[in-house]
Amino acid sequence: MNDAASAKTLLVVDADGASRSFLAGLLRPRGFTIVQARTAADTWVALERHPVALVIIDAELPDMKGAELVRKLRQAGSSLPIILLAAGWLDHGSYKKLTDELSVQRVIHKPFSAYQFVMEVEGTLSSAAQAGAAPASEEGSATKPRRLRSDPSFPAVDVPSPYGAAVSLVVVGQDEGLEASLREAAAAAIVSLTMVRDGAEAARRAERDHYDGALFLLDPVNPDVAFAEATELLCSDAGKGLPAGFVCTEDRVGLQVDAIHAGGVAYLATPIKPRHVRQAAATMAQLRRGRQAAVVIVAGDAEAAGLSGVLEPAQLRLELLPDAHALLDYLTHATPDLILYNVDLAGVSGLDVCKLLRASPRWCAVPLVLLSSNSSAEARIAAYDAGADDFIVMPVDEDELVVRVSARVQRYRSAREVADKDPLTGVLRRHAFVDRANAMIAAAARSGSTVAFCIMSLEPRERRADEAGWSIDESALAQLGTLVAQRLRAYDLCARWGDDAVIIALTDVDGRTADGLLDRLLGGLAEEAPALSCRAGLAVFPDDEQTIPTLVRKARSKLRRAGVFSKSVSKSVSKSVSKSVSKSVSKSVSK
Repeated sequence: MNDAASAKTLLVVDADGASRSFLAGLLRPRGFTIVQARTAADTWVALERHPVALVIIDAELPDMKGAELVRKLRQAGSSLPIILLAAGWLDHGSYKKLTDELSVQRVIHKPFSAYQFVMEVEGTLSSAAQAGAAPASEEGSATKPRRLRSDPSFPAVDVPSPYGAAVSLVVVGQDEGLEASLREAAAAAIVSLTMVRDGAEAARRAERDHYDGALFLLDPVNPDVAFAEATELLCSDAGKGLPAGFVCTEDRVGLQVDAIHAGGVAYLATPIKPRHVRQAAATMAQLRRGRQAAVVIVAGDAEAAGLSGVLEPAQLRLELLPDAHALLDYLTHATPDLILYNVDLAGVSGLDVCKLLRASPRWCAVPLVLLSSNSSAEARIAAYDAGADDFIVMPVDEDELVVRVSARVQRYRSAREVADKDPLTGVLRRHAFVDRANAMIAAAARSGSTVAFCIMSLEPRERRADEAGWSIDESALAQLGTLVAQRLRAYDLCARWGDDAVIIALTDVDGRTADGLLDRLLGGLAEEAPALSCRAGLAVFPDDEQTIPTLVRKARSKLRRAGVFSKSVSKSVSKSVSKSVSKSVSKSVSK
């Protein structure tokens, strides 16, 4: 083997064959040749037969510990770069021993992201090449290499698979051409695929394995087969909450609309590119783990770029704003999960902005972290006195910044999740809906898409008399909220709207599609809760109105009864079928 070939040859040592194959699958698309070994004994044989540039060793091997194998390799005179995969966190002494005494270039903890793993491998090889691939001296003077950040071109996704290393999707259906195209694109996008024949097999797999989403192979001639498979999987215990997407050889609008009806959050048409798979996988993974946190950075161009580069691997949605005015404008239509503000900016005082936000009922609870090059005690006192949650001196340590920001975001989101939910219906409160719907409208305005708003109001007969007069039957409203929320896609919004209604917002849905979805929703409610009487109205941004108040008024002016639109549905399907179909809002309900 020549030097060029050996420079791209890596040895993976792991007792688990599936794990070895998985790691090899991540590296081969990057041009690496992978040699595999199961035990420490196999490692020596592999090294004798294959010149390699890097050894990746699992910490737990059948015949000895991974660290002990590293020691023996060093004692034998090997200077190969080594990455150790650790199942859990080690004590400080163990890290020092591995890096200083045994010259381990990287210790990666499971679970880790695919993007981190690939970049750590490439970074280790790059560092070794720059240093002449030489290990630390016998005196143990080697220093731990700087931790590399994920490639900004990769989506910010960090979810479990065999190693927690890639987005893992189950692919349902049988089409050799589509499968081959999908496999090729997924390999380049570092997305793990599991191919199964039907929804029943996918449900069995989902009971024991973690998947971040399901892709269904759609036959354009007979699409009902894929929609039925989707219904079977998504209505199973193992498949509940699993985001779904469809893959087809055609991109006809009608098929895409039907896919939305079936609960799809992604639609891929040939030719399938790696970026298409990466985007669909990122969308499904984000839905699987919850809404992505939003962090606003207010700083100069260079500082904002540096901060965003540091925070990007933390799976945050970053908004870069130049000054206080841009921040206040942004806050009129969105509420972030944290604000990073450089108080050294010229113009409006950052401390004054902090005081302003703390005086607002809407923004007073948003975490606010102030940045400054001033490290004096006075500066810190002034920042906390103005209402800052944290004060960080620049230049900031990258790892510290990620930890401090992530911790505050997590605590704020946990508290906000409780505050945003209506205790009676389990859906959003009005203020939370308005915040998120405004952000949805702003995004739709930028992209030229639509947002459909639907009001569902209880009929007057759902009211009852009590000592205070007439009031809505709370049990009926709770049932309405629960049933409606169960039938929406993961990224749609549903909220309580007053004492007698719920409101929903459907993104990327035009008027014609929304009208059909509303009819099916009303039909499903009539089947499952015939005693629940309600009316519904629809308005679409930007076709009907431009703001939430005017859209709501427009939707209320179009209120219509559920029974009128559910008759055709209930006549065409049996009660058992309609229940399962209405839960997934599948295509078969319209047939």
